[in-house]
Amino acid sequence: MDRTRHFCYTLLLFALACNARAQNQALVFQSDFGLKDAAVAEMKGVAFSVSPDLKMFDITHEIPAYNIWEGAYRLYQAAPYWPAGTVFVSIVDPGVGSERKSVVLKTKSGHYFVTPDNGTLTLVAKQLGIQEIRQIDETRNRLKGSGKSYTFHGRDVYTYTGARLAAGAIAFEQVGPALPAQVVRLDYQKPVFADKCAATFPYSTFSTATSGPISTRPPFKSWARPQATS
Repeated sequence: MDRTRHFCYTLLLFALACNARAQNQALVFQSDFGLKDAAVAEMKGVAFSVSPDLKMFDITHEIPAYNIWEGAYRLYQAAPYWPAGTVFVSIVDPGVGSERKSVVLKTKSGHYFVTPDNGTLTLVAKQLGIQEIRQIDETRNRLKGSGKSYTFHGRDVYTYTGARLAAGAIAFEQVGPALPAQVVRLDYQKPVFADKCAATFPYSTFSTATSGPISTRPPFKSWARPQATS
């Protein structure tokens, strides 16, 4: 009887763990793709194919092309207002096809961010704290049949992995190998407070990922360049 009771208790714990890892099934997108073509619809089609129960939302798809700073700031704006367990897929990826890492960041607040590690995580890593980072194992977490595609990782890798994580098809530990708790950060000018007002001063630098100055939004007014720091 004791063994049977122990077995049932173990099954219950396993079921609860499986339910807990399903997060809250919210999948939130942002990108620099715009809405004039089918790119966003393709990503959502992949997510829907993973699980029709997913709840999908958008921050924006109007980030200026390749503007990593803008993507970092939009996450900073929106993420704190979403509940723990929400999975964000952010795709501003001028280095697609390069050696940049594809990662999932789990923050101390319990949010998940699926994105290239190119500076996009600069602000949320500081704002919400780094709990753990894992590199996406594309041998396991990639849309089937997409192996020959090198230019749409947003659909084939990030959306597919984010959807599986949000749906509970995989646990965070199944994303891939753990990485050191650091992200590629953008160098930016922090606000300077004087007389109860915030004043900011731009750097005379430009992003290596854009063709011009990065756009500015309060509370930051700066130009930024990627910089790998802990």
